[in-house]
Amino acid sequence: MQLGVGKFASGMARRQGLAVEAKMSKSRRDDPPGIDFRMARTERPEPEQEIWLEPGNIIIAEDNVRIKTVVGAGVVVTMYDPVSKVAAICNFLRPKPEPGDPLTPAFGLLAMGGMLRNMLEYQSDLHRVVVGVYGGGCPAWAEKDQVSMAAENVEVVRVVLKSKGMRADDLDFGGSYGRKLIYTTGTNEITVIKTNLIRSTDWFDVPDQALHKKGEEDEAVDQAEHQH
Repeated sequence: MQLGVGKFASGMARRQGLAVEAKMSKSRRDDPPGIDFRMARTERPEPEQEIWLEPGNIIIAEDNVRIKTVVGAGVVVTMYDPVSKVAAICNFLRPKPEPGDPLTPAFGLLAMGGMLRNMLEYQSDLHRVVVGVYGGGCPAWAEKDQVSMAAENVEVVRVVLKSKGMRADDLDFGGSYGRKLIYTTGTNEITVIKTNLIRSTDWFDVPDQALHKKGEEDEAVDQAEHQH
């Protein structure tokens, strides 16, 4: 298994004040009739390990692992090859680098390029790769340029996918909530937890005057998480 830079996570996502939305990229309408989904669930192997994906990084997984991450105005993209079972996930913060910026997966254009190159290295046919796109939210207190950046983060994904003749199979972006995500690579299942209980620095990568005013909200997040 090939992993990007990240930390191992412990514990499950907090439940207080959260709206939980469990998703599968494949539509239920495509499922063959007569399947006992309870049996299908118990027969699936548990992920081998749990990994925390820091924003600005990519993870490529050949094995079945559970990946957790948090996204605000940035975007999380997942890619899954149903034939090779190879999965990729990135969490980027800004759409593309400006002159002088370091060339890292913190930028959507570079993160998407890195994921696609890795999928091709595993002999994936890009037209069969299943893609999920999540994030691009913006809180009510965001400045105008921050709102624009969130929209541009989503747009850069659309542009890159279109250039490769690909499309997103699962979309959950925009709105005023942040998202906590749990992605299981072996089955391409993702749980999206929409919540306003994320830290101000999870919304945007560079703190500014507006973010510094959110200290009380960050403290409320910490208190809510310590209660569970």
